[in-house]
Amino acid sequence: MRKRGVFADLVHLALDESDRRGQLYVVGDLPARFLRTSAAKASWALGRSSPHTRARFGERFDPHSELSVAEFTSGPAAHIELVDLRTLVPELG
Repeated sequence: MRKRGVFADLVHLALDESDRRGQLYVVGDLPARFLRTSAAKASWALGRSSPHTRARFGERFDPHSELSVAEFTSGPAAHIELVDLRTLVPELG
């Protein structure tokens, strides 16, 4: 569930059309590694997200549900910075 949740958060940031800088805060190496290397399909990762989120994702990024999590992270979501909170708050490590 955490993997799906962090991917859904990334999708929401990628869908944002404001001029704000996108940053996704995670704790530790595992969430960022999952987003950067997972071969799991984005459709799987969004499988328990709201139908609205899945529809917006399909309309904007991947109408045929072919993208992997890693391909989405390095492609449509490449502008979003993944920030490990341990670098900002060492006590979390």
